[in-house]
Amino acid sequence: MSGAAGRRLAQVSKASRSPAVLAYKPRAAFKPPQLESIVSPTKVSRYRRLPLFFGLTTCLFGGFYVVGVYQGYRKDAESALERNVPLDVSDRYQRTAEHYDQDVDWMEWIMGITKLRKQLVEKAHGNVLEVSVGTGRNAPHYPLTKGVKNITMVDQSSEMIRQARTNWPKTCAYFINASFRVQSAADPIPCPSPEGFDTIVQTMGICSTPEPEKVLQNLGSLCKQDTGRILLLEHGRGYYDWLNTLLDNIAPAHADRHGCWFNKDIGEIVERSGLEIVEAKRYHFGTTWWYELKAPKRAPVVAEEVQKKPVDSVQAAVSWWAT
Repeated sequence: MSGAAGRRLAQVSKASRSPAVLAYKPRAAFKPPQLESIVSPTKVSRYRRLPLFFGLTTCLFGGFYVVGVYQGYRKDAESALERNVPLDVSDRYQRTAEHYDQDVDWMEWIMGITKLRKQLVEKAHGNVLEVSVGTGRNAPHYPLTKGVKNITMVDQSSEMIRQARTNWPKTCAYFINASFRVQSAADPIPCPSPEGFDTIVQTMGICSTPEPEKVLQNLGSLCKQDTGRILLLEHGRGYYDWLNTLLDNIAPAHADRHGCWFNKDIGEIVERSGLEIVEAKRYHFGTTWWYELKAPKRAPVVAEEVQKKPVDSVQAAVSWWAT
């Protein structure tokens, strides 16, 4: 074999042993887009400023509110020393009835009182009596289509009853078995049934009467034996001494302005009344009291007591639809 032929054979043999050359280049590694390409630096800083702005605003207004509450507390506490407020302050409702709902709406909603009213009143059934009815704030929550036969609403403030009667058809116009009476809850109240009322409701009423035990005892005498229930939602003293001291300091000013002594010991009042406790709950550091009670064993005397009541001492019951 000639020299030239040998060199060609050697080159072919070398080429067959070398790897094949790829005809494409591998794809470059993926790099995620930078934050700057999605959101500009101006927008990022703006997003960071919004929570700070809202936080500072909340702190500012919260500070003003706390200062306002403290100043109001000091003013009421100082003026309480100069006030001679009677135990019976129920006459204050005569002048506050017209704007009462506007005064308490937002506070009751924030504190969850509206929700508690609903949960309490949903237990009502049969012949229902509500005392200290006020402007009728419980009316929208009654299960009127689920077992309530009739409702008797009582308050000793004629202006409050007028508001309750005016508000009733706004939410309960379809239910005509409702009557309104101006009288004290400590007096006998006629019931459609000789056995007594199936359900008696009182919310935020103990604070307004100078004889709370007498009122509860009367409600016990009006309640159906064994199966009847008395439902209470009240505000009073709490769990803690410091909180009760605050309530005591401003209670006279609050009672003089709103007709409510909100520093009463509701638990002690219920115990002295002699009613049997079925269920008890407390909310808001113990200042909101929820009770489901029943009457103690007794002889049925409701009908006789009602017949003995002088006619001219109680305003006759008036239905909301009557002229």
